[in-house]
Amino acid sequence: MYTPINVKGYKGSPVSATTLMGSKGENIRDLPQLLNPEFAQVIKNYLVTAEGRLEKRGGLSKIFEVAGTDPVTMLEKWTDDIYIFGYATTVSAYTKSTDTITPIKTDFTANLGFFGARYGSYFFVSNGINGIWRIDDTLTEAHVVASPAVATYLRVVGNRLYCAVNDSIYYSEVDDGSDPPFDGWTVDTTATGAGIVSYRNGQTVRSIHAFGPDIFALADDGKWAFRIDQIDSSGTISKVDITTMYRVDSGGSRASESTTEGIFYVNESGLWQLVQIGSMDLPQSDQEANVSILLGAEFFDGLDLSNADMVYDARRRIILITCAKDSSTNNYVIAYNVDHKSFVEFSGWTINRFMSDDGVVYGGSSTSTKVYELFQGFDDDGQLIGTEFRQELKLGDLFTRQFLKGCYVQGYLSPSTEISVRFDIYDVTGKPVNDKLRFLWTAQRSKLGEDGWGTAAWGTSGWGGDIDYSNLVESFDGCRPFIRNFQRVILHITCSDKLPHAVNWVSLESQVKAPIRRRKMIKQ
Repeated sequence: MYTPINVKGYKGSPVSATTLMGSKGENIRDLPQLLNPEFAQVIKNYLVTAEGRLEKRGGLSKIFEVAGTDPVTMLEKWTDDIYIFGYATTVSAYTKSTDTITPIKTDFTANLGFFGARYGSYFFVSNGINGIWRIDDTLTEAHVVASPAVATYLRVVGNRLYCAVNDSIYYSEVDDGSDPPFDGWTVDTTATGAGIVSYRNGQTVRSIHAFGPDIFALADDGKWAFRIDQIDSSGTISKVDITTMYRVDSGGSRASESTTEGIFYVNESGLWQLVQIGSMDLPQSDQEANVSILLGAEFFDGLDLSNADMVYDARRRIILITCAKDSSTNNYVIAYNVDHKSFVEFSGWTINRFMSDDGVVYGGSSTSTKVYELFQGFDDDGQLIGTEFRQELKLGDLFTRQFLKGCYVQGYLSPSTEISVRFDIYDVTGKPVNDKLRFLWTAQRSKLGEDGWGTAAWGTSGWGGDIDYSNLVESFDGCRPFIRNFQRVILHITCSDKLPHAVNWVSLESQVKAPIRRRKMIKQ
């Protein structure tokens, strides 16, 4: 039977503060002592659900691997049964139905990575050195064209193949239905002919997207767009390339994604969402926003985006960005919830390339030639997943001494889950003291098959997670921290295991004491 917390010597009404478990994600920009309880300083390896709780993220489950430590530099869906992946100087096919790997071309020139694009029963691939190669359904290759020979990005839009070459975009002739497609690259003005469009101030093109009637390019030092229009001159139909927008700005990395919410892209200034292109000569007319302002101006300065990648997880409604943090290879993932406009971070995922297939997200490793299914189970390919939540809760005034007397917590735990609930403080002199007290939170009972509140349909299909609440124990617990004479308190929750859990809320109870005496300011 649960025993309420007995607070002896209590006088007057207590002061309480309840955290909503960072339901609006991380906020690193604002002062922690003034932080709204809907934000947190650290949310690591959790997903925020539609109900506002934190659910431990799912893990990594290996699908296939090739021996060695070469990172996966391309991972693309070709058919419902075949994935194309690249590593080192090799492009191979993985067939799901037979669980087999077929090397297609193993002697590409050493390169920084591959780019690929599917088109019907064909797949086109480039490594930025050896031109564009075509793969057919026999899993053999054929050289398409020697020029452009340095294509560093490929995208099929409609019935043309577009490729990035330095500060230009080349596009093929229109596919006329004969095989193989995209063989013609000679620039001409006929309505179905090939062409080239450039924007030198933008520098190297990193990604290409269809954006309404436009072809939209993100480059190192800007972004630009054009469309292929047609004109009738005395009965002769010709094409003309019309530039619809150009901007010189921070541009975008190779990590970008087109979604129903617009185009998301990342650069050294943050994560951006573009929903509409404005007038060519009025940059302020673009409907575009930096959605990562709460992470602070310096957050992306500490990240290496040179090999970043991005995917939209439509099931969980999140944008995933993989990049490098204090590492030479990708080892850090940021997740942005497009509905809640919130950020959380993932550690333990060394993902080089993402891929989405019918609502399932996959990742190619940055440290080995492995491909994983993401959000499967609650361990990372056998490794523990460590979760962390850190938030300062405002109790009373910032200039008064506090006496922390109680803590209540509610959530759903596995019967063997052990969560550490810690309290960091600033003492009355303003000195930080880590781990002033720590408590262990475990389930108070085992699941014996009863169908109690929260164990059936309620909450079982939480947004952003795959936790089955019928297998968890609802837990309402508390402790008596009894921390005297502190100025500020930080709640710090950690766990490391292979089990699921979810945290709904934490509430702290304290008593305000006398104001802190300060006599260090000198009257002038």
